[in-house]
Amino acid sequence: MVWVDVVWRNGEEMVKKWWVPIIVLFLGFLLRVFRLGDQSIWYDEGVSLYLAQQTPGQIIRHTAGDIHPPLYYLVLHVWTSVVGDSEFAAAFLSHGGCLQIEPEISEIIQ
Repeated sequence: MVWVDVVWRNGEEMVKKWWVPIIVLFLGFLLRVFRLGDQSIWYDEGVSLYLAQQTPGQIIRHTAGDIHPPLYYLVLHVWTSVVGDSEFAAAFLSHGGCLQIEPEISEIIQ
């Protein structure tokens, strides 16, 4: 029972320590997703979606003569083949990466 009590107490401390950053992360996510697909696609987003519709070989060939590496376009290719190529789906991939940055910013602030 002592081990369970220690684990429970450590779990409570963990919840107390992390509830504010988790709420901030969730609110940041909601703000980023709110009306995400309402705006029209800009030129660079349109080019990215165009390239994502190509085959991986065509994407690599195109980016070989471009300054942008092919990884983002390849990931977008897989993403749009799984979830679709709507404005929301395309923009969500980039905004999902922001969720990785927010905890780092929280660490810097503290």
